[in-house]
Amino acid sequence: MNRLICLLFSLAGMLSMQAQLTLIVDALPANTPATDAIHVAGNFQNWDPGNAQYQLIFDSAQQYHSVTLPQGVTSIVYKFTRGSWSTVESDANGGFRPDRTYTGNDGDTVR
Repeated sequence: MNRLICLLFSLAGMLSMQAQLTLIVDALPANTPATDAIHVAGNFQNWDPGNAQYQLIFDSAQQYHSVTLPQGVTSIVYKFTRGSWSTVESDANGGFRPDRTYTGNDGDTVR
């Protein structure tokens, strides 16, 4: 019985890892501090600007990406931050930047 329960939890975990929405940031503004973490905050995680679960990963291809958006999330409103609302993304002049939006399908990649 314990083996069956373990198997079911393993299968559920594997299914939840499939077909998630992936966000990729190819480049950051030149004045972004290299040591600062980049986070995504949005309607899918209660707009928490510094949630470690939504910190983008810097990879060997020199891209920031996150594959942790919950499965089934296909319509999002979001912003990128450096961990707080005082370091939220802005336009080229340092001014307000409207929320980003995306509507698509599980398994999509947004750049």
